[in-house]
Amino acid sequence: MPGLNWVPSMSVGIDEFDDAHQRFISILKEIADALAFGNPDLARNRCVALLALAQEHGRRELALLTRLNFPRIEIIAETQTATQDNISALLDTIVRAPAEALGMIEGMQRAVVTYLLHGDINFKSFIEELKNQGIWIDPEVSDKE
Repeated sequence: MPGLNWVPSMSVGIDEFDDAHQRFISILKEIADALAFGNPDLARNRCVALLALAQEHGRRELALLTRLNFPRIEIIAETQTATQDNISALLDTIVRAPAEALGMIEGMQRAVVTYLLHGDINFKSFIEELKNQGIWIDPEVSDKE
């Protein structure tokens, strides 16, 4: 299914998070393809995987940003909660009315772009500045507390 593709301008400068964002986009496409080909079971399974990815990514991202004392972290947290709510709604629609679920994908793709280019990108310069100052904290560290 045509739609959203990863482009370098979506990078937030943290490989782990960029990889998660790319997987998010890929799984969203897999869900759309499964729905387009009439396979709601596969779409449901991929949607469950997408929700798990969004939850784990959100947890790790917020842990890192909290540790870095990122200002306005509540905006990131609200966006992550809304994204997870949208994925849950998509999952419910796939189970309840698969034909309607395909129409939700385009809106979710727009939401991903909005989140990456207007949400996560806000902390890209913040993190770059920390790296330049030599006080960067690797995301792996934030997960061990």
